Formats: sequence, structure tokens, C-alpha cells
Amino acid sequence: MDSSNAAIPHAKVTVRDVGKGVSYATTTNETGNYSQTHLILGVYEVRVEAPGFDTYVQQNVNVEVDANTQVNARLHPGQVGEVVNVTGEVPLLKTERSDISDTVTQKAAMELPVFSRDISRLYFTVPGVQATGTTAASEQPQDIYRPSIGGQYWGGISFQLDGTDNRDSVLGEPIITPNLDAVSELKITTTAYDAEFGQASQAVISAQTKSGTNTLHGGGFWYRRDQHGAARDPFAQARPIVGTTDQFVPPTLWNQFGGSIGGPIQKEKTFFFGDYQGTGQKNGGSLLTRVPTAAERGGDLSDLGTAIFNPCNGPTPPASSSRAASSLPTYCLRRRKPFSITSRCRTFPRLLAPVRITPRREPALRTGKVSTFAWTGIRLRSCTCSDAIASCK
Repeated sequence: MDSSNAAIPHAKVTVRDVGKGVSYATTTNETGNYSQTHLILGVYEVRVEAPGFDTYVQQNVNVEVDANTQVNARLHPGQVGEVVNVTGEVPLLKTERSDISDTVTQKAAMELPVFSRDISRLYFTVPGVQATGTTAASEQPQDIYRPSIGGQYWGGISFQLDGTDNRDSVLGEPIITPNLDAVSELKITTTAYDAEFGQASQAVISAQTKSGTNTLHGGGFWYRRDQHGAARDPFAQARPIVGTTDQFVPPTLWNQFGGSIGGPIQKEKTFFFGDYQGTGQKNGGSLLTRVPTAAERGGDLSDLGTAIFNPCNGPTPPASSSRAASSLPTYCLRRRKPFSITSRCRTFPRLLAPVRITPRREPALRTGKVSTFAWTGIRLRSCTCSDAIASCK
């Protein structure tokens, strides 16, 4: 519009991506309105030109994921070549949409301390989001959290990745979980989202990945944890490990490393971005548990203080039973009564097989009639995650 608030039709509007140098052109309609869709996340410059008016340029216009960005230009009469530069400012009130959402910016995703660099843990920075457990390894190898928003069922969340559906149709989990280095913005909408998200009954979680620009950029990281910074279990790790004098926590090592790189394939035309993250774990654990005594290993369970019954020593089946009483073994027709399994376990040697492979008790850990055993072991695990993204004009 001009200085008198009159609409200026057929004005040329150019929207330019500052990082990529890619420009999109459109014109205003009869009412002076314009719209440019299908813009990816980034910082833009908006330029409005009309004959007889000076050129209007607004810089630092931030386009966010799943959001409408308004740039209202006011043109003044001027000579050709005059340019009015305006610095973009964030509006105090969002008037174009009524949804309630929170946005995790690229800066927050990179600088917030996130355990194991798991992007699903960023969900819990939003009020009302709670964890209901993690996904099974057979369902989601990246072992992410299942969020519950507003106390509702976690399967009612619509996951979006770069504007496309990223939700498994059966389990309702995200199919692709990008690394933190690949995320440029994460938006979580909890209330009053648009009708286009018809499959969402709880919330909409939209993630936008990074893209290359006209300049080559990248970075790397390496995080390491070991047993020296770990707290010990006061019960299972109350005594030093056998063979040591002052080591209570078993050897544990966790390494996470990777990086990202992006740049142009052809400037202002085609770009690339890729990232890699690897995780190697050597988890040490301790266990304090009860083991059978010498008498129990021999089949005498009378020390447990619980009546043990032979499951076959029950009442005689009624005549209406599908299995005739005459077809049952003789000992299955006896009444239930306590018994010592010392002799019976010799009849059923399989009952003693699991007992024979359990470790012997440690006399120093014996308390009263309870025998305990302390065990320390190590488990190895590795995981790799990578993304490769290419974008074109």
C-alpha cells in the first residue's frame, strides 16, 4: 500500500533466500495482497517494487516451520533508484493463526545439553509433555521416547519431517528421527492446529532438516563418558570388585562422535547436506541377588519357610472331566500335601538343572539364612545414524 493506505496492484515482489541466493518472484493482486508458498526454513529478504514508488526492502525475515510470516510493505512516491531498507522485527502478537505451539530453534537444539543427543528428549522442554517409555528395538532402532501430551494416548501424535508425513501407520511412531546436527527447527503444536493435520488427535510435531548453502560449512563432535564419573550403586556396588582394592564401578565406556557438512553443488542451484553420528558403548553392570544354599542345591527347600506342593497331588478330577481319571498317573490322583522334594527331585532331574549352573554363594555376603552373590560384567553395544540431504532450486 502507499502512504494513503491505498492498495498498489501489480507490484513486483521478490523473496530471496539470503543463504542460498535463490529468489522467488510474485506480484500483488488487485487488493495489494501477495503470497509466496513452498519456502523452506531460513532467513529471507523481501523486495517490493512498483513504478513511481521507491523500492521497499525488508531484511532478516525469518521463515519458520509450519508458520505464516507476514511482511507488509508501505511504498512512498519516489524516484527510480531510491531504496528504503527495513530491518525485520518479530511481531509481539500472532494474529494469522490460533494454534498454541513451542519452537525449538537450531541454536537451542545445538547448545542445550541433551543426554545421548536424543532429539526426542527435546519434547519435554514443552509444558504438558511427558514420557511414557521408549520404543522397542524391533520397532524403532533409535530407541526414542514415546511422548504423551496432555495426558492423552501417545499414538495420536502427527510427526512431520520437512513437510511430509513421518508417522508409522501401525504403531504411530516417527519413522525417521534426524540427528541434532541435521535439525534446523523443531515445532510442537499442542492445541488448535490446522485442519490439514486430520490424523492428529493429540499434537503435531514438525521437524525441519538443514540444507546446504552457497558457502561450505560443517562441524564435528565427540563425547566420552566412563566409570570415573559414574555414581555407584550403594547396594550392588558396596564392596570393591574382586581383584581390586578401590574400584567399585565396573569398567564403563561411552563414546559418541560424528559431524555434519553442507555446501553448494552448483551455487544458487543445487546444494547438499549430510551428517553422521556413531555411538559405541561398553556398559559395565553389577548385580546383587540370592543364590541357592547347599541344602537347596540338593533338593531340600524346607528352609524357605513356604509349603511346597507337587502340582500333580491334587483332588481326583470329576467324572465330567474331558480326561478320564483312569488315564492319569497314580501320583496325580493324590491329595495336595506338603512334601520334601529331596527324593522327588531325583525323579525329575530337570528341576535341578538350572540350580547347578548358578554360582556358589559368597560366605562374606551371607546374612542370616539368606545367601547372596555379587556379579560384575560388561556388555558391548554400537549404533550408527546418518542422514544425506540434497536440495535443488
